[in-house]
Parts: sequence; structure tokens; C-alpha cells
Amino acid sequence: MVRLYQHSFIHFTEPCLRTKQKTNEVSIKVLYLHGFASGPSSKKAAYFSQRFKEKNMTFMAPDLNVPNFFKMTLSSQLEVCREALLQLRADQNDKLFIFGSSLGGLLASILQAEIPQATYVLLAPGFGITQRWTSWLGKEEMEKWKRENSRRFPHHATGKDEALSFEFVRDFANHQLAVQDPLTEAIHLPARTFIFHGQLDETVPCIMSEKVAQSNNGRSELYKLRDGHELIESLPFIWQTVEPLLLD
Repeated sequence: MVRLYQHSFIHFTEPCLRTKQKTNEVSIKVLYLHGFASGPSSKKAAYFSQRFKEKNMTFMAPDLNVPNFFKMTLSSQLEVCREALLQLRADQNDKLFIFGSSLGGLLASILQAEIPQATYVLLAPGFGITQRWTSWLGKEEMEKWKRENSRRFPHHATGKDEALSFEFVRDFANHQLAVQDPLTEAIHLPARTFIFHGQLDETVPCIMSEKVAQSNNGRSELYKLRDGHELIESLPFIWQTVEPLLLD
């Protein structure tokens, strides 16, 4: 389903509290995965942390720059995600929500095969990363990065340009969703998924999420927003859409 809308170590916030749902008690637990060259204190993470804190719900946003930004790979980040899920200790009586922003959205999508019982909220998810990065940097720059095994990127969490090893790119091959191009092949998401993507996104084109949503009709809903990649202006709308799902 596609909907178009026009409108302008690990961090814990609160211990888990119980939320009544009719006659049953349900514990809501949330894992938030930040984007590339970002951190657990990003604007979006802080926004959602505050919203869930107000509802006395468990919210966890791990730092995915592990073991450090230079040596970071999707594989190392996924290990942190799994460790965080163990820390959350979500069981069959809990409702688990996994949020993922940009690269974090790709990580969340990869996790769906392991944790299909969770509900996923993807914010401008980084589908098609192999094809996009090659197009973004160009063949010559990619070869230079591979040869030197180091390239610097602006890091939003540190406020500095930080070096990243080419192993980050090599590791894409270890994850099917990282090498799949949604423009040419169907990407299967087994879990209930809500995707929010800006039509003005110049980092991850909205068409990527459109194709994924079309391939998962019935399990995925796509909300196309008049916003860019960061989706900062759309956060109130996203929360307004997600909040009812907590007691759904």
C-alpha cells in the first residue's frame, strides 16, 4: 500500500513499564537504529526517545559505530543490534518495534528474517546501497578508496570528517539485501513494515521504497512525504501515524 502525504555502548531512556491493552497487559519495547555517520543522539533518535519516554515505554538506541567508525561494517553493526535485542529481553508477551533510519533502515530490514514477529518502522531506508554508492562516488573514487583502504566522510555525531575502511563496502557481499537492487529485483520483507520516505530525498531516491512496498503488498505500507532525506519536518506526522500502532 502506498500513501501520498503533503505537509511542510547502549543508551536507555526508561525502564520497561506495562501498558494496558483491553484486558491484557502488553509491554512495548523499541529498538532504534541510526543512520550512516550518525549516532544514538541524532535528532530523530532524540525525538522518538522523548515520545516513548513520555509514554513510559522502553526505548533503546545503540551506537552502531562499532568497533569504531573506521572498522565499521554491516556485519559488525548487526552484531550490536542482536546484542541490543538481548538486552531488551523482549518475549512473546511483548510488542517489539524496530525503527531504522537510512542505513539503520537497511539493517532493520536485514533483521526481519531473524525477527519477523516485530513491527518495523523504516525512515528513508537505505535500499540499493551497493548500486547507490557506486553511482554516488563514481568508479574512479571507489577504486581509489579500495586502493588506499581509507576514505573520509562527514560524521554528524562527531562533527568531523572521519575515515572509513573499504571493508565497509566489501562486507556488502555478505548480506543479500545490501546487494539487491530494488529497481530490478523484488525485495522480500517478511514482517509488518511501515515505510516513510521523502519525495525530495536526494540520498536514497523514494522510488527505492516504492518498489519495495510494491513487492510486499499486504505486509508493507509506504507513506510518501514532501520532505528530504532527514525527514525532520515530518517527525510529528510520523509519530502521529505510529502512535496508534502501539495499542493496535
